Amino acid sequence: MADGIKGIQRRLKLETRATEAEIKSFSLSLSRFFDSSLSRVIHDLESGKVQGAEAASMLGAIQSRMSETGLSKVLDRLRPIYLEKLKFIRDELAEIVTEKPLSNADTEMIDQLIRFDLSKTTNILETYVDDVRAQVMRTVIAGEKPKAEKIIPDVSGRLEANINTELNTSIMAFSRSVTIKKSIELGFELFYYVGPEDKITRPFCRDVLRKDPPIYTIKEIQSMDNDQGLNVLTYGGGYNCRHEFRPVSPEFAKRLGWQG
Repeated sequence: MADGIKGIQRRLKLETRATEAEIKSFSLSLSRFFDSSLSRVIHDLESGKVQGAEAASMLGAIQSRMSETGLSKVLDRLRPIYLEKLKFIRDELAEIVTEKPLSNADTEMIDQLIRFDLSKTTNILETYVDDVRAQVMRTVIAGEKPKAEKIIPDVSGRLEANINTELNTSIMAFSRSVTIKKSIELGFELFYYVGPEDKITRPFCRDVLRKDPPIYTIKEIQSMDNDQGLNVLTYGGGYNCRHEFRPVSPEFAKRLGWQG
């Protein structure tokens, strides 16, 4: 049965790498779209084509301009990443239960979670648009011409890094939430902590993994503190955490050496 845990470890590692690569690709495409959309507006201001009240109006309409030029198509790339993660969860649950792992009600709830995370990404983007808008307006008010090459790269780089972190965190939280919720509904009370132990593993996760075997009751997990102000059941060790709690039966747990 230990091979079962090793199999989960391998699948989780491969799935996490694939998800991280997809998120990185999405973050880069969103950053490039952000660059392109805002650069056009700033270059118009820089060239003197527009100024004063018209400049303020253009900056105020950046979000709608981005929507008009294909923002929704860029954001649409997010949903398949979540659906692929959901497929992984469904396959994992199907190995430990005989009934259908996810009901229609589950699917509806999951779709709401996905929509919420998509709106969060849009809100993050709007924050960075506001950052550029403020920088440009300060420059214009000071009587200077804004320079796209000075404003965009810094903001764009921070946007890409932030989106990358937020999505890695959100998608893993999504995975943990769905897995834990369904596991509890199916009667599971024990969970095995799985994930890598390497140079970037947090001390919290090292401590949780150090138990032999790293199997915990739901009450034990609920009492854990990751020092991040985040729920351990949903967020594990915190932002960018690559670990998950996987349900195990008491029989399986005892075969692994769990003493209760």
